[in-house]
Formats: sequence, structure tokens, C-alpha cells
Amino acid sequence: TTTTTTTTCLPTTSSYDWVFGCKGQACTDACAAVSGTCMLAPMNGVDTGAEVQFVASIFSKMCLSGSTGGPSSYSPGYFNPGMAICPYNAVDKMGPAICESAQSNVYRFCCCGGNCPLSAP
Repeated sequence: TTTTTTTTCLPTTSSYDWVFGCKGQACTDACAAVSGTCMLAPMNGVDTGAEVQFVASIFSKMCLSGSTGGPSSYSPGYFNPGMAICPYNAVDKMGPAICESAQSNVYRFCCCGGNCPLSAP
């Protein structure tokens, strides 16, 4: 028996400007698809496991404890559904996330406007 996991990208949320980009998609493209603009500061602000889990929860995703805090240009994101690893920037909110960056196996969490909180209000 083969099980296939499908992951929906680019859902809209009613209260935040976070967007769940498509697999391998840069945030510039994900934000353009929803008529938004990539905002780098909040994406680099995701620098703890709790913060990446909060952003993931907006899209009903769960990050496993093995999520990584290594800096990467495609953080924050959701890697390899099924393993649920969520890369984030563990470098004091000064991470190297780049709006134009993409990685073939990562669904990026993209901030596409001015309302991208890192924790619940």
C-alpha cells in the first residue's frame, strides 16, 4: 500500500499576512501570487522553535522537535512533509533569510505584509 501526502500551498488566512509558499517557491513569488510584498524582517525574526511552531500552526502544520535552528536563506519553512522539519534562523533575529531564495524540498513560510506575528496575541 502506498500513502501519498499532499500539501496545499498559498492558503490565505483571515488574520495574518503569513503565506505558506508552494514547494520550492521563493517568497517573492509566493507573495506576488497573493498580491503581497515579501517582508524580510519578520521572517528573520523567526529564531526559536516556539516561533516557527506558531507560524506553522497558522497553516495547521506541526513541526517535530528535530526542527533545525541553523541559519539558511530559505528559513523559515516546512521541509519534507511526513518528517515535518521546520528550519528557522537561530541567530538572534538577524538571520540570512532571503525573499528570493528557494530550496527544492522546502515549503517556505513567507511574510507578505505588515501583520506577521511570531506568537499568539
